[in-house]
Amino acid sequence: ISSIFPRRRCSETSKKEPNTVVAWLLQKYPELENIGEEKYRAGIIHRLDRDVSGIMLAAKTQTMYQNLKDQFKKRKIKKEYLAIIYGHLSQPEGKIDIPIGRSQEGKFVAHPRKSKKKLKSTDRHAVTLYRVLEKIKNFTLIQVQILTGRTHQIRAHFAWFGHPIVGDKEYGPKKSSHKLFSKKIKVISAPRIMLHSHILEFKNLDGNLKKFESPLPKEFKNFIERLKS
Repeated sequence: ISSIFPRRRCSETSKKEPNTVVAWLLQKYPELENIGEEKYRAGIIHRLDRDVSGIMLAAKTQTMYQNLKDQFKKRKIKKEYLAIIYGHLSQPEGKIDIPIGRSQEGKFVAHPRKSKKKLKSTDRHAVTLYRVLEKIKNFTLIQVQILTGRTHQIRAHFAWFGHPIVGDKEYGPKKSSHKLFSKKIKVISAPRIMLHSHILEFKNLDGNLKKFESPLPKEFKNFIERLKS
């Protein structure tokens, strides 16, 4: 009914980018061309940011597509990520409940509330849960669950929190060091953004729960070993 596959680059996009996920899907499952609301998505239900690895979900039938879309809308699909962030969090686990909207430059950013009101009427509710897995020198490996599906949610939330994701060129530090309270952390280079879609759970049409897990890719593991060395 559905397909789970690791994100990979494999028709061209409007920007003439080759090797897309859609092209790979249509090559392997040509029947997906008419699944969904837009042909270029080939049954894909959700998205991952560029260079973010891990699980994506695509439906093989229109019925399942609508079913999964409804599950996302009702927040019944569980999505967990693994990420490496700058600095150490003060608590082993917690919640970031900050609306996300666009800045004056058009970038998605977290907008703290003023009293009980949102800063901007166009902001959208966004909730992110996190749990510390391991502290590695001046960095932390965390598990993240998003209860809402806003664009750039994890990246915008942790940037606002003062703990941007390592390798994030848009939300990460722009200088050679990142100041976290009274401490300065050296900004390090990474082969990609250190964010990985790790676990995805949803229900099939028969109501049975399906859980899929994507292990960390080699480059992610190698980066962790580099931090530890």
